[in-house]
Amino acid sequence: MLEKSQWPDSLDPQEHTRRGVYVYVKRSFTLPMFKTFDAPDSSLSCERRQSTTVAPQSLALLNSEFVHRQARAFAVRLLQETGDDLSGGVERAWLLALSRSPTEEEKRKNLEYLGKLEQRWVAHEGQKETATKWLPDSLKGVSPARAEALAKLCLAIFNLNEFLYVD
Repeated sequence: MLEKSQWPDSLDPQEHTRRGVYVYVKRSFTLPMFKTFDAPDSSLSCERRQSTTVAPQSLALLNSEFVHRQARAFAVRLLQETGDDLSGGVERAWLLALSRSPTEEEKRKNLEYLGKLEQRWVAHEGQKETATKWLPDSLKGVSPARAEALAKLCLAIFNLNEFLYVD
């Protein structure tokens, strides 16, 4: 585990969402997320990047706090753009993430998934307090179950092969 002093968080929130290509690199300390995804050794010339697909990459995409934050941010954007329209939210999510609309079958399965997630979330009463913490004030009226379900759908979309790999 890295010491906090090795990678201090920037005080500027805008720096937290910068593209990885702009991240400051310390040659002696590789960012764990970059290492998981085959970042080259910054102290050597790299004429050709190695490409692997290994279990830690999938685990990082499913469990990383960074990826969860991005999924919540994506859910916030969808809620702001489509409001309470679940069908519109699914359409917009696929269009933004995959540059295409979902097929009718994909849309149906996504809506079913959202419904099941909402029901499961409602069954666990103790989680209601934590859901609204990441929602901006403008969306505090949104059902916490709906917001959490949409964030989980966004996480699932981020883990689709179509999102991760270029054909």
